[in-house]
Amino acid sequence: MLKPLLALLLVLAPVTAPPDDAVRLHGTQWLRGGQPFFPHGFNMVALATPQKCLDEGKAPGWAKHAHDTFADNSDAELAAAKGKWSADTLRFQVSQVALDPQHPYYAGGAYLAWVKAGVAKARAAGFTVILSMQDQVATCGDVNFMPSRRTIRSWTTLAPKFAGDHGVLFELFNEPRNDTSEAGWKVWRDGDGADVVGHQQLVNAVRGLGARNVLVVNGAALAERFEGMWPHRLADPLGQVAYATHPYYWHFAANNSLERNRVRWEERFGHLLDRGAAVIVTEWNAHHDACRAGMPGMVEPFLDYLRQRGVPLLAHAFDVPGTMVKALHPNWEPTTLEGSGCVNGEPVRGPDAGANVRDRFRTW
Repeated sequence: MLKPLLALLLVLAPVTAPPDDAVRLHGTQWLRGGQPFFPHGFNMVALATPQKCLDEGKAPGWAKHAHDTFADNSDAELAAAKGKWSADTLRFQVSQVALDPQHPYYAGGAYLAWVKAGVAKARAAGFTVILSMQDQVATCGDVNFMPSRRTIRSWTTLAPKFAGDHGVLFELFNEPRNDTSEAGWKVWRDGDGADVVGHQQLVNAVRGLGARNVLVVNGAALAERFEGMWPHRLADPLGQVAYATHPYYWHFAANNSLERNRVRWEERFGHLLDRGAAVIVTEWNAHHDACRAGMPGMVEPFLDYLRQRGVPLLAHAFDVPGTMVKALHPNWEPTTLEGSGCVNGEPVRGPDAGANVRDRFRTW
């Protein structure tokens, strides 16, 4: 069941944002309230897990921890993200199965109420919000690799609740797993005529619901890549589509030079900017492969590159200990890269570059 405080918010907190809070795209430029805007903030797992899944003990422990911390200490958590880290945007993962009225986790709409309450809290605290449709472990989904009819049903549930608030962006499907071949991009855009629904169908469905919010669309190979996508780019009558990448493989080889890495960043996603498309990093952290020599020294140049190219960053994650933060309540102190390393050719997973991200956010 919903916590009493959040249940009360469903009655008291408006979902519609002030007119000057709207986020729009003008080519590659991000605007909020008509003014230049460079979104920067965090992934949040707090709203990802449906209560029925928690009750059944099926949720991973870190997802339950994120859920419970937000339920009990959401004011402190949001204040830390905004005050200590200078974040202005939060990307909430939401459960595809729990938003589908045909799935048992829908539970009469209780999960939707939880999402609405959490978003209302974040919006009241001044954050721009991205809602990311997820089908992975934290959401107790089936881990489908591509969008499906369920994805459309879930957006049909979710999108109308936030269509009046253009400070909420819709990320249509997290980490599709098509490859970057011609055939892979055709399936990504148009589906396979059977189980897979194409991203163009998702755009059309959300727009058909009357939503004018900015739409965020992930690239191929778990959102890592956009090589070859441009001939299959999406059509949006409003011109409000941004392309999202998750550049976990951002340091491509041991001792790679900055020049060689920059070439790869351009190949993977930067070239979209030159074609006039908006790009955003909706997931990134820096401990992905600590065996690649020179990785820690490439963190700052990568953050420089994002800022220079105008690519916003949402780091993963503010409510999973050991990633951006050492622990959650009460301090949400940043991690550092100390502890990462390589033993006998195998990566030793250390904490993340939270301090690097926090220091950048304070200047951004």
